[in-house]
Amino acid sequence: MEKATKFSGWSVMVGCFIIMLTVQGGIQIFAVTMPSIMKATGTTLTQISLISTIATAVAFSCNMIAGPLMKKIGLKWTLFIGLVCCSGHMLVYAYSSNLFLLYVAAAVAGVAIALGTIAPCSVLITNWFYDKRATTMSVVIAGSMFGGAILMPLAGLVMKSYDYKTTYLLLSIFIAILAGLSIIFLISESPEKKGQKPYGYEKMPTSSNAVSNAPLQEEGVTATEARKTASFWLIMVGVLLIGLSTNVENFLPAFWQKNGLDVATASSYMGIYAFIAAVAALVLGRITDKIGGKAYVFITSCLFIIGTFVILKVGVSGMVLMFVGIIVFAVGGKKVSTLSPPLITAESFGRKDYKSLIGYFAGMLQLGICLSNPVIGSLYQYTGNYTLAFSAMMVLGAIALVLIQVGLRIAPYKAKPMVETAKAA
Repeated sequence: MEKATKFSGWSVMVGCFIIMLTVQGGIQIFAVTMPSIMKATGTTLTQISLISTIATAVAFSCNMIAGPLMKKIGLKWTLFIGLVCCSGHMLVYAYSSNLFLLYVAAAVAGVAIALGTIAPCSVLITNWFYDKRATTMSVVIAGSMFGGAILMPLAGLVMKSYDYKTTYLLLSIFIAILAGLSIIFLISESPEKKGQKPYGYEKMPTSSNAVSNAPLQEEGVTATEARKTASFWLIMVGVLLIGLSTNVENFLPAFWQKNGLDVATASSYMGIYAFIAAVAALVLGRITDKIGGKAYVFITSCLFIIGTFVILKVGVSGMVLMFVGIIVFAVGGKKVSTLSPPLITAESFGRKDYKSLIGYFAGMLQLGICLSNPVIGSLYQYTGNYTLAFSAMMVLGAIALVLIQVGLRIAPYKAKPMVETAKAA
């Protein structure tokens, strides 16, 4: 196959960015529409929280089979299934008339989360990039946050003139068109299919003969070997607790409305939060290529705990301090922490069986989010405020930090620093 003259990995990165912006951004709209849905259906916070619970439970289940599915039908078809489910769940929202249909929409959204967002996109980035992997992955993850920064305020504005059903209908059409074109024209499954090599191929530990035409040998351990290590299980539980604790993000609009803000203002604050988180993801991605995933998890976990504490204590009474809390929380919040599973997987177990392993860790992140919704909702119903719920999430975030740090320290695969591998090559 004739080698392409232009490296296609950059187009893949842009395509993944757009997919995350539209698909993940569309799913995030639920945080803004949740109070309106409660009012329209006459349901409680605990009942509405089951929507996110169902979505994340289905996402967890689908992530467990995402690896084999990606191997069988390919990454592009996997992304297409995720996109259809994203637009489909929004259409069900648009035409729903009862709580049962909302639950159906949530289940379809779960499939979209598993098959149309981070799992296939992280595999694509891992296929195309060895060097600058954290940087490119952070660009892709930032897409979900820019999606929130764009779509959540937009949803709030549309809801001023229309209801949440019309909002979902209009945005589902926009998402289907933009993400669909990106999958068709920008996504290529692997460098080998384009006659190319991964970016930074000459720096890979196994590429000492990079000038030859020898096939690329992936470094790392298999999924079977990984599951036999204590590191695998410590990181699994740690990622579960990351999802459980940082899901505080989804309750911020309700928290602010509880403290007196209207839906448009709360959604605007979420837009600001999402934009800050996107910029933070880009900056931290570049830093992480130098400091590694272990330091990344430490930094984001600490900032999440501090940010949650400030937001909880300040509420909406102090504008300056409130935005300080938003900024700190955004750097360490859920969407930035979504970058943790891809980085941890590659750093601890390598690329050899990445498609299978990322499904486990992405699934555990979704399971944690699934468990978080009823826990936070129940604690709120019990106390009438968010103090106990947010405090419990801060404690769980600290436990996650310890487990992941230990797991990374004893991991079976140790990626060599880029400087060393470049000298070796």
